[in-house]
Amino acid sequence: MECCSRQRVGREVKSSGVDEIFPRNDGAIHYIKTDKEGTKVIYSKNLKLTDPEGLERAHQAYVSVFPKNLLPTADGVKTMLDDLALRNPKAATADPKAFVDMSLVQEIEATGFIKQLYWQ
Repeated sequence: MECCSRQRVGREVKSSGVDEIFPRNDGAIHYIKTDKEGTKVIYSKNLKLTDPEGLERAHQAYVSVFPKNLLPTADGVKTMLDDLALRNPKAATADPKAFVDMSLVQEIEATGFIKQLYWQ
């Protein structure tokens, strides 16, 4: 299927630039990890929190959940397959590694894009 093929995604990365392909995910993660006070304002609005200690706990909880990179993991896919297995028994026997193509994200990481986000 062309809409989701590895080749199409690769062409998009080369033609658009990585920062235009993943601005929402990596941009949001970057913001959460680098702008603590700005993130707390968003948490306050969306989580209806006004307590400074509650906002701090929310920030600590969320900042630890999000990875700095987009690398999928077999464990993460297994979690999704376990959930899907409730509706589709075939998912229970599926190999999580069969659903993960790390090459595209590794290419993106090799460009230095992830490190650039965090000034590493």
